[in-house]
Amino acid sequence: MASGNPIPTTDGAEPRSASKKENSMHESTNHQTVPDKGLRCLKCGHAKFRVVYTRPAHQGTIGRRRECRKCRARITTREHIIGA
Repeated sequence: MASGNPIPTTDGAEPRSASKKENSMHESTNHQTVPDKGLRCLKCGHAKFRVVYTRPAHQGTIGRRRECRKCRARITTREHIIGA
């Protein structure tokens, strides 16, 4: 039998060894996972936007109209000014 982690089979055949790719999925890596933060497009999930226009809103907020750089869908965001 080959070295590596044996993978059980359901058809009664002898277990096969895990490939290098399968082993790497289970080993800890030095890559840090980045939490899914920030603004995402509601249609395509892309994270890059361009600001179409900015306008002052009421009570210390700013309204921005943003356009997804991938699918061109538009969204409106409101930003609260800290200390206002």
